[in-house]
Amino acid sequence: MDLESQKIKESFATQVAGRLGVTDERHASDEAVTSQLHEAVQRTDKQSMNRDLLLHQEIVRINEQNKRELENQDRSLNVMREELQQHEESRQAQDRKISVIKALVEHLMGQVKGKGKASDPTPEASGAGGGNPPPPPQRKAAGAPGGGARGDSDDEGEGSERKPDESRKGRRDERPAPQ
Repeated sequence: MDLESQKIKESFATQVAGRLGVTDERHASDEAVTSQLHEAVQRTDKQSMNRDLLLHQEIVRINEQNKRELENQDRSLNVMREELQQHEESRQAQDRKISVIKALVEHLMGQVKGKGKASDPTPEASGAGGGNPPPPPQRKAAGAPGGGARGDSDDEGEGSERKPDESRKGRRDERPAPQ
């Protein structure tokens, strides 16, 4: 029995040693995997930290750019406000000038209407004319110096065709202008 028990012990020791070897290999493999995972996590952490740093720098850059753009827009808005204020002041000044001119025109129209008769439809009385027309040109006699220079005949008898005075062209009434 001793020999048999020794064989059993040796067999058991061999089996235990084999199992311990397998367990040691598993443990070494697990440690290697754990070590690799730990290294991978550390690399990922470093990459994440680098990525976070880059993202933070990009956010800071974008914020500064937005701040500059907002400041530029504020300056542009202020310039536009000033220009709008100037245009408004200019428009108000023009409106005041137009009001003064309208008042003067109304005053002058009242003076012109006050001079004419209410039944007088002449353009001068209605304000459409330009005042009194100039007097017709004086004709010189045929015997007078320069009288026949144009070749006009002073003979205005029957059959002569007299052209109407150019200054009276367009007048509807044939009455002489008031003097």
